[in-house]
Amino acid sequence: AEALADQLLLIGRQDCDCVAFVGADSARLTQAVSRLAGMGIPAISLISDAAGDARAQYVGIDNRVAGRTAGRLIRLAHSRRSGRILPILGKLGVRDHRDRLDGAREVLAETPALQVLAPLEIRDSLTAALHADPGVTGIYSIGAGNRALIDILGRLAAPRPFAVLHELTPQTRPALESGLIDAIIDQKPAEEIRSAIDAMKAIADRQTPPATDFSP
Repeated sequence: AEALADQLLLIGRQDCDCVAFVGADSARLTQAVSRLAGMGIPAISLISDAAGDARAQYVGIDNRVAGRTAGRLIRLAHSRRSGRILPILGKLGVRDHRDRLDGAREVLAETPALQVLAPLEIRDSLTAALHADPGVTGIYSIGAGNRALIDILGRLAAPRPFAVLHELTPQTRPALESGLIDAIIDQKPAEEIRSAIDAMKAIADRQTPPATDFSP
C-alpha cells in the first residue's frame, strides 16, 4: 500500500485523465487518491476495493459474497459431519481477503459442528499446521497464490481436506481436473480489466461510467 501511494503521489495534473489501481488499503493510499481527485483525476480500485469514498468506482466482485459461497460449498461437503476448517490468506490487511474470510465465517457459524480455525497467513507453514492438527477437514484458500498449497495437497495421505480455492489459473485448473482440489471461485479478471478500461474511458469522455456486476 505504501509503495502504491508513492507512485500515485508522483502523478501530476497533466499526466492522465483517470487511474486504475490494485492494492491493499491504507490511510496514506486514501490520501494519495484524494489528492488525485482534487486535481480532477478520478481513480478506480480494481479487484480489491480500497480508498473508500476517495475513489471514483470499484470494479470487482463482492468478496463477502464470494466468501459466503465458499462457506456454503464447505458446509455442503461436510453434510451433517463435524469438521475443522482452516482458512489460508495472503494478509488480513488486504480488504478482499478480509471480506472473503468474514463471508465464509458468517455461513459456517450457522453450523456449530464446523469450527473455523485461526487463519493461516501465506508466510506461515501450511505443512506444519496440518501436521499439528490432523483433524483439519476443510481448507479455504482465500488468496490467489496456490502453487505451494496444491503441492502439499498432492503429498497428503487420503482422505485429504476438502479444498476451495480462488482463481482458475494454469496451476489450479489441472489440480481441479485431477481431483487434488474440489472447487474454484473465479472472478474472471480479464472481464474486470476490460470493465475498468471502459469505466476509465467513460470518465475521460466525461460520461457516467457503466455499472459493473461480477457476482461470484
